[in-house]
Amino acid sequence: MRKLNVLAVSVMAALMAAPAMAEDNAPTVDFHGYMRAGVGHFSRGGSQTSFQEEKVGRLGNESDTYGEIELGSRVFKKDDVEFYVDSMVAMKSKGDNDYEGTDRSGTEQGFGNYNTSESAEFALRQLNVQVKGIIPGNKDAVIWAGKRYYQRHDVHLWDFYYWNVSGSGAGLENLKVGPGQLSVAWMRKAHDSITELEEGGATHWDGGYEITTDDDGNQVIKKTQAKNTMGNVNLYDIRYAGSYWDGGYLEFGYTAMDPDKTDGAEYAKYVPGWSSMYTVEWTQSGAWGFNKATFQAGNHGFMANNHNFWYQSYSDNNEQNWWRIIDQGEVSFFDPNFHVMYAARYDHKNDGNKTKKTIAVTVRPSYQVTTYSKVMAEIGAFWDKNDGDGDEQGQKYTLAYALSPSASLWARPEVRFYVSYLHSSNADSVSDQLYDGKSWNSGVNFGVQAEAWW
Repeated sequence: MRKLNVLAVSVMAALMAAPAMAEDNAPTVDFHGYMRAGVGHFSRGGSQTSFQEEKVGRLGNESDTYGEIELGSRVFKKDDVEFYVDSMVAMKSKGDNDYEGTDRSGTEQGFGNYNTSESAEFALRQLNVQVKGIIPGNKDAVIWAGKRYYQRHDVHLWDFYYWNVSGSGAGLENLKVGPGQLSVAWMRKAHDSITELEEGGATHWDGGYEITTDDDGNQVIKKTQAKNTMGNVNLYDIRYAGSYWDGGYLEFGYTAMDPDKTDGAEYAKYVPGWSSMYTVEWTQSGAWGFNKATFQAGNHGFMANNHNFWYQSYSDNNEQNWWRIIDQGEVSFFDPNFHVMYAARYDHKNDGNKTKKTIAVTVRPSYQVTTYSKVMAEIGAFWDKNDGDGDEQGQKYTLAYALSPSASLWARPEVRFYVSYLHSSNADSVSDQLYDGKSWNSGVNFGVQAEAWW
């Protein structure tokens, strides 16, 4: 009994002391997140399809359910010094069922794919510590380590992250140097790329399956044992940014990738060494809106794809290079209720043998009808020119009615009712799902979607 009384007194003393500590160093709790979910239908049959959203636009063209939950806390603050802990988990699913867990059991479909319509993917996206204000004379400078979304740059209309080295690493950002701020980071990514298989003759590798053709030209899929050709890739990212005139903001970046070979590297046809990416970005803003122009270029293993970039660790040549120009923004010139969001880009890629060129343009005008509703349209088109591999063109036309807190195209949460017409010059590009024994190069999506960030 005496021990219980001592414990009770100790707890009460701690509770009484807590307010005094909280006045000087009160931990915060920050809750942030993102979500999109809804229901849709494709006119040819089945659930809604998604077609080249990174080129023609995402409005009325997203077929998944996706969410991020972020919890952070400033666990310590004294004067200008802060210690912050951040975390985030994400999930993605087809959104076809009520209960979508992590069960991967089911009927095996082809080469490593499973019938997972009732399953969801969960991922740990962020888990890091940030220390701010500890460097004398640089109260905004941050030293950080862990897993983090690191200074991501994207085109919202396309859900296209063109400058993104997020992952596990450490760095120093926002260090005042001259008129701007310097940020440096070291990131590390695992790349177990495969080029040679123990059972040779494979023309493609995916998930431990060898895909070949028989004498009649039919595709044959069989399991095989693969050899790892690489382990980790080091990324070194340097950025310098600042505002040098009214409404103007310039940012310069250099990102390098350097691979670490594993014991299995002798099986690789080719492992490129140091590869580089250069980025220059100019943002101009004013009462009329903003415009952001970006130029990027990369070489060797640092190749770009439609959503991001990756380390091409298994190319058989060292002549790869690419460059792109992106322009995006939002304007509202004549009427505060009328807004236009736009994006355009030109990609030029050369693998040493063939060249691929892409032009993509998307425009989303919006007009506020009532205090909490607006009508929107989105028009997108792209042109792909591929040396020796066939060209492709595609278009999307979307009309939508949305409920949101304001007229801004960035206002969230938002609930949209939409209809989209999709078209491609390729016979089966719009939907690869077979309905009545064939796929389609055109069709209509219609449905309802909710999107929010907070």
